[in-house]
Amino acid sequence: MRAITTQKVVVITGCSDGGIGAALARVLAYKGCLVYATARCSKSMSTLTGPNIRHLQVDVTEQGSIQAAVEVVYEQEGRVDILISNAGVHCTGPVLDVTLEHAQKTYDTNVFGLMRLVKAFVPRMAERRTGLVVVIGSVRSELPTPFAGIYSSSKAAVRSYTETLSMECQPLGVDVMLINPGSVTSNIVKNQGSYQTPEKSLYKNFTDAITHVMMQSQSKKYNTMDTMDFAQRVSDKILAKKPPRYMCLGGATTLIKALQLLPRQWALQLLWVVLSRAKP
Repeated sequence: MRAITTQKVVVITGCSDGGIGAALARVLAYKGCLVYATARCSKSMSTLTGPNIRHLQVDVTEQGSIQAAVEVVYEQEGRVDILISNAGVHCTGPVLDVTLEHAQKTYDTNVFGLMRLVKAFVPRMAERRTGLVVVIGSVRSELPTPFAGIYSSSKAAVRSYTETLSMECQPLGVDVMLINPGSVTSNIVKNQGSYQTPEKSLYKNFTDAITHVMMQSQSKKYNTMDTMDFAQRVSDKILAKKPPRYMCLGGATTLIKALQLLPRQWALQLLWVVLSRAKP
């Protein structure tokens, strides 16, 4: 007979060591939640341990992998109280240089991975008329930057999808929360590897600028927020009686908000002028 836990049951995707997912798992587990931390490779969660942490291998690009995780968690716990969609990949380069295959892989994780999770978990939450879906987006969904167009557009899709989901889940009793991080220490850029300008690129003179944009989120110049500090602040809101529908925090978020006060074309032109001349 399954033991019924009084702890909040949390499922988090993208919990590889050193990232936002792992930090959220640690903080939420410390605060008494029972956390199912997931990643594509179990070995990538080797340092993520604790009495309130369980590991599951989940690839968000595979519906079967997600469904298997659903069955395990519901068999063991009978419910999921909080689902955190954090798994994501970066994509750097001018939109003319990024191959369609690379763009599709980016969207498959960032956008369709989220959709797969929602379809697998939310109907079960709706049956109980309770639950919280937390989606980790990006501040670049609000104002794109040059040389990160595929990533920015994938996160813009995530933002639109999540905001719509938030409205549509209201009659189901399920809350939805979008978090758009600015610059936060993580391994998302490191996992992408170094940038190599394609041989036939029209942007060979911009290699330094492209590298700068790629490393921007990890730069002290943009007041990058410590991952654990980010997780502490976010966890407070996640566990609140009435979680907010939207959060935006991390380095460079104040700058982005200021730019959004300008006419959009002015803001985009300013971003181009500054970032196209940047050095790593």
